[in-house]
Amino acid sequence: ELDSNTRERLRSHFQPLITSHAAYDLNIIFRKGGGLGANAFALPDGTIIFTDEMVRLAEHDQELSAVLAHEIGHVVRRHGMRSIVQDSLLGFAILAVTGDITGSSELFIGLPVLLTEMAYSREFEREADQYAMAYMQEHAIDLKHFANLMRRVEKASGVDAEDGVKKWANYLSTHPMTEERLAAFE
Repeated sequence: ELDSNTRERLRSHFQPLITSHAAYDLNIIFRKGGGLGANAFALPDGTIIFTDEMVRLAEHDQELSAVLAHEIGHVVRRHGMRSIVQDSLLGFAILAVTGDITGSSELFIGLPVLLTEMAYSREFEREADQYAMAYMQEHAIDLKHFANLMRRVEKASGVDAEDGVKKWANYLSTHPMTEERLAAFE
């Protein structure tokens, strides 16, 4: 668990970014990641959670500011709420097509649904990247901060021998890191 001094230092460091988005009622929370490992994510209500592991991987507070700008992009673009709506619509579409209220038909059509959800996730990640990039350029934050931390996260996500494949698959399902995405920040 992060010590209180680190949490307070980061909250203070993040304050200008939070203040500039006051309309979104942002709330920063630090939590142990457990199976999530190094990660950060935004909830529809404006809560942004940084795992302690993500904070520990950062070599510079500006790297975490870059991640915060990315997560704020998700809040501003309402990605959390859009995901909920899209997932619900996909479920209703399955019901309408199959008439199966038990959900057993999802076993047969689950892959197309998963692929559709991953496409939305990739679209949302690109939008959040663009938001972060614009914010960083406007505030003279070196774009490399985001790419540097994401490369460390990418490396850390796949190194655990016991469940590395599972961790990596979980991370990629919500944060598909491609060379193209990282190159945009370099």
